[in-house]
Amino acid sequence: MASGLKKGIPLRLPLFGVAILLFCGAFAYRKHLASERDQNTRNYSLNFVQPVGWKVLPHSPEALFLFQDPQTKLLMRGAMNDVVADYNPTPDLDRDGTAQWLLDVTSKNLKGWTGEMLDTIDANGVSFRLVKRWTNEKCVISAIGVRGNTTVVVTLSADKGQIDKIDPSLPKFRTYLAGLGFQRHVWAE
Repeated sequence: MASGLKKGIPLRLPLFGVAILLFCGAFAYRKHLASERDQNTRNYSLNFVQPVGWKVLPHSPEALFLFQDPQTKLLMRGAMNDVVADYNPTPDLDRDGTAQWLLDVTSKNLKGWTGEMLDTIDANGVSFRLVKRWTNEKCVISAIGVRGNTTVVVTLSADKGQIDKIDPSLPKFRTYLAGLGFQRHVWAE
């Protein structure tokens, strides 16, 4: 009987070790997936300030802010959308997916409008993709940023008399975007 015990111990010990390793690996992988899911489903608030020299204008409830440059009469508007869920219902509508969607809608539904994808701007905790859309009457440059389940769009727009002022204002717009930041939104419980 003693010899049977000795034969079983060497076999059981490696199997037990393999079982422990598999369990630890599965636990670590599951924890990693939960952490990744949590990052992709969080909501954020946008930290922004009024640009120096710009006026605050009354805005709709859908907008976070509306500013106007007194010299150029250009408008800068910010809007944000949150999906409150424990999953990401539209993973394809990330930064570039949303930008492409905007261009697709423009070409299909806005007769006379032209659009193009521009560069990206890295900000604090988010990256913005710029999309330019224009017609003879208006020009809108949209900066789209997505983090978790929060989407932010900041636009710089010009009407017919100001369209020629929008391209020279792009460096200041890019600098403003780079100063924006996302902060994790903590919901009251």
